[in-house]
Amino acid sequence: MEKILRKLRSAIEVKLNSHLTKLTLKNKFEKWAVIFVSVSDEFSDFFEESFVARRNPDVMGIRLIIDFNAFSKGSEMEKMHLMIKTLHRSVEKMAMPKFKISEEEREKLNEIINTVEKELELEIN
Repeated sequence: MEKILRKLRSAIEVKLNSHLTKLTLKNKFEKWAVIFVSVSDEFSDFFEESFVARRNPDVMGIRLIIDFNAFSKGSEMEKMHLMIKTLHRSVEKMAMPKFKISEEEREKLNEIINTVEKELELEIN
């Protein structure tokens, strides 16, 4: 399962970053770090979702949990969709005042995520 998580994360990251280079956000963050956590229920108490704004380096760090059962049993396409859904959740979390991401900027980020999803659907099929 870890291998497919790395493969999908890498594919998403490459495509996402290629689109993000065309977007300028008004805040001073240089990186958007989304950490996907997929652990079984017996270990879920040890991994909480977190939302960190670091100033040195300028990183928005967002750690979100993916449903372990759905991820472990899903096809590659279903796993990709779970990860994309998690990216959309991370954009929702950017509404927090510490991230200083406007609604308009969040809409643009969601559009980019939707584009990446469509590109990956074509590659996986």
